[in-house]
Amino acid sequence: METKRFIFDIDGTILEEDYTKEIEFFKKELTSEEGNIFIPQIGDLINKYEKTCSRYDVGYLSDFLSNNSGVEISPELIYKWREVVSNYDPKVIPGAEDLLLYLSVNKSQSVVGLSNWFGDDQMRRLKKAGLLNYFDNFYGGDFYMKPSKESYLNAAGRFSPSDCIVIGDSLENDVYGPYRVGMDAIYFDRKNKNNSNKKLVKSINNLEVLMRRY
Repeated sequence: METKRFIFDIDGTILEEDYTKEIEFFKKELTSEEGNIFIPQIGDLINKYEKTCSRYDVGYLSDFLSNNSGVEISPELIYKWREVVSNYDPKVIPGAEDLLLYLSVNKSQSVVGLSNWFGDDQMRRLKKAGLLNYFDNFYGGDFYMKPSKESYLNAAGRFSPSDCIVIGDSLENDVYGPYRVGMDAIYFDRKNKNNSNKKLVKSINNLEVLMRRY
């Protein structure tokens, strides 16, 4: 069956994950004591938020981070944090632009982005990277978050799940989640981190491979 819509995860798949600017931001905005408490927890807190909450919302996120970290993270601070995420120069993962250009040549195939972070922020990052024009649409976590079925069905748009394929670097969010709604999926294991688990799924370690498959 022909794939009609390619649904790409963003962080770790199209753009490099780089949290140094965010850490610098919190070191500047928080007291030394608050930073020592909050900064080491950021990754775990975000993972927990995405597993327990239905979508990204500044108010919800403020309450969640404050209640679970012991440090007050105000909505105003989150807006500033989002600005930092949106405005630093992103690095494009090797092969991503070539693949997006390749897919954009075939006008019968649709390319969209799907991320758990705030959609506007991710689109600004893609624009700064010179990639936004390759995407027909973008779906952020302010509506639905992976791995909820609504997230994938929303990203499918006018296409049926069987017409879509998800490409991303998370087995749960970008492979098993899509499988549960009848979508195909490819695990992008760039650093060969999950050699045992990926034997059960389609996997690649470089994006250029997809130009030979589709």
